[in-house]
Amino acid sequence: MALNNMGYIYKKQDQLNEALSYLKQSLVLREEIQDIKGITMSLVNIGSILQNNNELDSAFYYYSRSLQYSEKTKYDVGISSALVNLGQIHYLKRRHKEELDCYNKAVVILEKIKDYANLSTTLNNIAQVYFIWHEYEKGVQYAIKGMALAQRSGFPEKIRNSAKRLKLLYSTIGDYKLALTNFELEVQMSDSINNTRTRKLAIKSQLKYEYETQAAADSVAHAKENEIKNAELAKQKAEISAKKNQQYALFGGLGLVLVFAGFMYNRFKITQRQKKVIEEQKNIVEEQKKLVEEKQKEVLDSIHYARRIQQAQLPNEKMVSRIFERLKK
Repeated sequence: MALNNMGYIYKKQDQLNEALSYLKQSLVLREEIQDIKGITMSLVNIGSILQNNNELDSAFYYYSRSLQYSEKTKYDVGISSALVNLGQIHYLKRRHKEELDCYNKAVVILEKIKDYANLSTTLNNIAQVYFIWHEYEKGVQYAIKGMALAQRSGFPEKIRNSAKRLKLLYSTIGDYKLALTNFELEVQMSDSINNTRTRKLAIKSQLKYEYETQAAADSVAHAKENEIKNAELAKQKAEISAKKNQQYALFGGLGLVLVFAGFMYNRFKITQRQKKVIEEQKNIVEEQKKLVEEKQKEVLDSIHYARRIQQAQLPNEKMVSRIFERLKK
């Protein structure tokens, strides 16, 4: 469907080669999945482009295939579309009997499905065949039916085409009043169509201008957005770099702290060992001091003991004084 729609858009832009390429791609896919309705649509669309290129035999081939698929599945819309398009090929090849046969078959289907817009066009095509055959009264009958359905559908283009056909028929049979009436209606519908087209062109131009303006604005905005994004990326890179440097500094400082802590722990262990040695030496000195004090006490006790013995053996001072006085006498 997407490929078919793209082909339709290219057709509307008169880029027929591109349109044909997309429509054929769509047809291949639809045949693969057996989308019968889609196949009939693609075949008709391809035939229409070939018809525009005046490749009538190729167009007839695709329209015929579309008719076969539609009849096989009893797809009325596809049948009527294929019949009308085949009638157009017969018209271009001046095979008007075959043309009329296609249109008559299409009318039956279009009445059945109540497709009044396309029924109006088909009736006008039948009126044209009778005009070519100079059967003007029959032509008028079909053209009047076509006009009634065109007015019922409300499409200005359909009404204009019916009015144009009736104008030609009435002027040919000499009914100039009705010919003038239909000519005025034709002009009125043409003006309406032209006004519609003018509005569409104005809207299209406005939309194009708005699109180009928006596209330019989007381009500038995109450029600014890229600048902002680049600035943000640069800022993010700088922040990431700064964070990495901070992390490196943190890790470096943490490493130094760990080294210093190891050094301090080592000094602490050495100090502990030295303190222990000092305490052991202090204990030894104190023990030796106690031994010296004990020895000193023992010596003093011995001296005191000997002195008491000596004092006990020596006479006291009074006795010595009496002895000296005796000797003096």
